Amino acid sequence: MLFYRPLSVFLLAALCSTSLAGCAGESLDAGAETVKVVSVDPLSKACHFLGQVRGSNEMWISDGLASTIQSARNDLINRAYRKGANLVVVVSYDTTSPTEISSGGVVETGDAYYCTELTPQTTFPASPQFGPLKTRPAQ
Repeated sequence: MLFYRPLSVFLLAALCSTSLAGCAGESLDAGAETVKVVSVDPLSKACHFLGQVRGSNEMWISDGLASTIQSARNDLINRAYRKGANLVVVVSYDTTSPTEISSGGVVETGDAYYCTELTPQTTFPASPQFGPLKTRPAQ
């Protein structure tokens, strides 16, 4: 019986550590901080569409809504960066319903672009707290 006890303690410790690691927020990949997140299409011929990206994060009991939103945004940015994008246009923002193991979550979808030139009109920011803005700034 002594053989099984240390093994079960080891397995329990491993399970606990991986469970806690899953609760950590998504951080940005190295270099991903260069990706701009905006709420309106760039309308620029200097921007090339690379595809759609989706960022999400589950909210756990210990997490606050703000950290869940930021983690979902970081996931979106990382996925865009991995496609080679330097601009993401947020097209949808939603929350998910609670389940037995989480308190719900946040899902953000965007269009990833590579722009050879970024202008102030191109980089009108999206708000991670309220999702994409629906109006285009005055030009």
